[in-house]
Amino acid sequence: MPCKPEDWLPWLRQPLTPDKPRLLCFPYAGGGSWIFGRWPSFLDGEIQVLPVVPPGREHRLKEPPLECVQEMARQMMQSVKGILGGAPYALFGHSLGALVAFELCREIERSDCPLPQLLVVSGCRAPHLPRTWVPIHSLPPREFEKAVEDRFGPLPLPLRRDKRTLEVYLRILRADMKAVETYGFERSTPLRTPVLVCGGREDPFVPVGDLFPWVDLCGSRFVIELFPGGHFFLRENPRDFLKALKQHLLKMGS
Repeated sequence: MPCKPEDWLPWLRQPLTPDKPRLLCFPYAGGGSWIFGRWPSFLDGEIQVLPVVPPGREHRLKEPPLECVQEMARQMMQSVKGILGGAPYALFGHSLGALVAFELCREIERSDCPLPQLLVVSGCRAPHLPRTWVPIHSLPPREFEKAVEDRFGPLPLPLRRDKRTLEVYLRILRADMKAVETYGFERSTPLRTPVLVCGGREDPFVPVGDLFPWVDLCGSRFVIELFPGGHFFLRENPRDFLKALKQHLLKMGS
């Protein structure tokens, strides 16, 4: 049964374009829909870009952020299952977003909903590999902030100057880091959905060798695309990345 707009608008926040291929985009830790703001123009309007807004940020700021990857996927599934299949669609996620997109894909495959034409996981180690980083999500506030800067670089000056905005951002980031750091992979049947794995050749967090084991989870077509740059290669050189992504997306439904 199709769901009502009020079911999916909190997550997607925009009307759907009938019959146009869709790309549901999941942000990385601490990110939001703004990450994908320029994507429609890079994709020449041929793909409808649908940024996902999880609870706890943007227009959902009053909602508590989710701290579990599987729970985020389950809630997303309940909200958007009625719009799956109205047009060919794909799932995209970077880093934390890749884990959520992967788990959502598994939720969809366990349902009777039409499957995605493509799952794109970007900047994310294969989820069945053992975690190698030291968890930081439970550190006290000042130690957490320092650990974030040590790992990811200095926070932007405008963010540091606005105490309230900084507190909100760190609250979101802490919840997202908890979701990543407590994620527990559960083995299941291989994905029937084709998978595209993207990564940065110089990514210090996700070495290229940690991308190839995604193939262990795939029962369909599996492709890897590598790009110059680090963990955020998709921001460093968006034109080349989105050109390659577009080529894959335009094959949907063909």
